[in-house]
Amino acid sequence: MRICRVIGKAQATVKHRSLEGSRLLVLRDFDAKTGSSGAPFLAVDAVGAGEGETVAVCTGGAAARAVGPSDAPLDAVVVAILDSVIIEGKASYSREEERK
Repeated sequence: MRICRVIGKAQATVKHRSLEGSRLLVLRDFDAKTGSSGAPFLAVDAVGAGEGETVAVCTGGAAARAVGPSDAPLDAVVVAILDSVIIEGKASYSREEERK
């Protein structure tokens, strides 16, 4: 899994049948210093995440299994909204602190 930040959303009126009814989010990898870094990528939202939230993302073959039929053409799925992230004993992210 990857830790990412939701930076936006995407809409597609024409899509694979397995994506019908799915929300697409635009994500970037989480960076403890800047909040997000790297190139943006798309992920299916399985938990109702919103812009600015820090999330756990399942990628690769496990992504399709996380939301339904394993033949779905998915590479990334948001599977959790994170409350906190602690890296090497240091709090890198706290949802509660961010909301203050």
